[in-house]
Amino acid sequence: MVSQVMDGLSQGVMACCGLEEVVFWNDQMAQLLGIEPEWLREGRSLEEVFLYLATRGEFGPGKPTDLARSLVGKLEAELAKGEFRYDQRFTNTRVLAFEVSRDSDGMVLFSATDVTERHDHAEAMQQQATSDPLTGLANRTALDTFTETMLKHAERSGEVAAVMAVDLDGFKPVNDTHGHHAGDELLRQIAERLQEEVRETDLVARVGGDEFVIILLHLEDGNGALRFGQRLLRAIEMPITLEGGTEVRVSASVGIALFPYHAREAQPLYVLADMALYEAKAQGRNAVVMYELPETRAIDVTRAQSSA
Repeated sequence: MVSQVMDGLSQGVMACCGLEEVVFWNDQMAQLLGIEPEWLREGRSLEEVFLYLATRGEFGPGKPTDLARSLVGKLEAELAKGEFRYDQRFTNTRVLAFEVSRDSDGMVLFSATDVTERHDHAEAMQQQATSDPLTGLANRTALDTFTETMLKHAERSGEVAAVMAVDLDGFKPVNDTHGHHAGDELLRQIAERLQEEVRETDLVARVGGDEFVIILLHLEDGNGALRFGQRLLRAIEMPITLEGGTEVRVSASVGIALFPYHAREAQPLYVLADMALYEAKAQGRNAVVMYELPETRAIDVTRAQSSA
């Protein structure tokens, strides 16, 4: 009767003698773990269960035997502190919430609950809170968080970072002539181009209608940012084909501010990059301008642009 009750639970339940032999499990635990009950009935140890899952790739890269042994050791360390909980995402995208405890007789008890829907909802809410709904790029909130964190890293490593303000030239005529739907499509395609140009360690954010900010990391000096800016202009000015086959062109104005030369905090760098952007527009648009302080005038802008 107890077995029937356990099998009727929505939670998975498993018990081990210490951290050795698995002595009990219900059907739900086997189903949640994706393990055949017949396999468990052969007197498996907890390490064998972990090895089964590790071989399937559930715990990431590494030698399965080493991963399984390490997990048993981590369980022992956590149980020494008392009952504990953790969430595990499996390769089938299912997320299980585990609770692990040890009773007075040394029996280790596991319970597992499927919390995939809750996790997916939380991730969707987080994505919505930190991304631009039109382009999928980071929004201002994500930009600020990323920039503050990465500037601290750059401070420790002694590297140069760049804040790049990007504003499209000619976006309004496209929007006015072809409609907001065409404008949205243009922004999505530009966002894709920006993402294709940056490295994995950099960040692209949309902060306004046709305004973007790019954070470039791991630079040796300002010339790298200037060369990247010139490459960005060429990528943006390539023709864009909208839905229906209409072809349009836009260009961009780009302003750059450097950490640590121009400022050491995010907000001042944003302001200085915007000031350089306004100068790029004043020079006739479709240009890259770096904000200048006396200590950065040694950067050879002409050489950087000609070698781009």
